Amino acid sequence: AGVEASDWSWDAQFLDVDLDGYEDLLITTGHLWDVMDADTWERIRTTFTGLEWRRELAQFPKLAVRSVAFRNNGDLTFSDVGEQWGFGADDAISHGMALADLDG
Repeated sequence: AGVEASDWSWDAQFLDVDLDGYEDLLITTGHLWDVMDADTWERIRTTFTGLEWRRELAQFPKLAVRSVAFRNNGDLTFSDVGEQWGFGADDAISHGMALADLDG
C-alpha cells in the first residue's frame, strides 16, 4: 500500500476524511529532539556528566518529522496528501489524536 514507514509515530487512525467511502490514514508524529541519537548519548555520557535534563536534551539534534495523511485510492494503495489536507506542519508536534463524528 506504500505506507510501510513513517519515522517516529505516536498514533495511527483510519477514517474516511474525504467522504469517498474509503478509510484514509492519519499518522501523528512528534518529538522536538532526536533522543535516540547514539552519538549524542555517548558525548553526554563522557563529557557532560550531571547536566540538568533540560540542558542535556538541548544537546540532541532537532528531529524534523511531520505528521502524515494518506488518502486511500480505493485500489489498495494510498497517496500522501498531508499538505493538501493541512495535516503535518513541520513545526507541529503531536503525541496522539482524538476523533469524533460531531454531526452524526
